[in-house]
Amino acid sequence: MEVAGAEIFLPEDCLPPPSDNEYYQYQLLGLKVETLQGRRIGTLRGILETGDADVYSIDFHGKEILIPAVDEIIVKIDLKQGLIVVDPPEGLIDDL
Repeated sequence: MEVAGAEIFLPEDCLPPPSDNEYYQYQLLGLKVETLQGRRIGTLRGILETGDADVYSIDFHGKEILIPAVDEIIVKIDLKQGLIVVDPPEGLIDDL
């Protein structure tokens, strides 16, 4: 039986708790994304696994915005508020 590449579904209470500043991908999907200044960027719709760092795919009124999920850009993730706060480098979201 081959399971490589297959998806596995478990009840949430069967999952080990993530370490500090770690999250399961399903916890992040659907969170609002905004800048440090409170500018709404959009909603996290997908996570691309690229090897070195994941890339967050954010929906901004039907337009896809890609933001690297690195400590220099992702300032805060607050699951209770349903919010990801980012500090994007100049030029990353300037055309929104």
